[in-house]
Amino acid sequence: MPSVDCLALENATRFWRKTIEYSSIAEYRIDPYERLLRGCVRDRNLLDESRVYDLYFDRLMADPFGGLEALYRKAGIPFDDQTRAAFEQAIAANKRGKHGLLEYDLRGDFDLDPSEIRERFSFYFEQFPEVPVEVE
Repeated sequence: MPSVDCLALENATRFWRKTIEYSSIAEYRIDPYERLLRGCVRDRNLLDESRVYDLYFDRLMADPFGGLEALYRKAGIPFDDQTRAAFEQAIAANKRGKHGLLEYDLRGDFDLDPSEIRERFSFYFEQFPEVPVEVE
């Protein structure tokens, strides 16, 4: 969603500005995600672990049905043939990249240092070491 946010904000900005300051767009979008994730890390221990299941995006993409079945199992919901068929249909109709891919060069597009972004979000990656760091 961050990429969609940045793209939408970039396009909206074109209505009232002749030039776009990409670094300010990036900061405008990064700050709320940082606050959201800090709250997640801060409050995670308040949750009943029996009601929590972490499904990481990279694992979901690598094995969608394994991830979905595990999620349903954790929730105590049957993952029957009808459910599987519905997910198969949805996944087939919405292949990743179907409408193209948004790829950013933090340095080139936003004048941001990737190591500073990694450092800024290190609190999250320390809490959830299973999440791959993809900031280059």
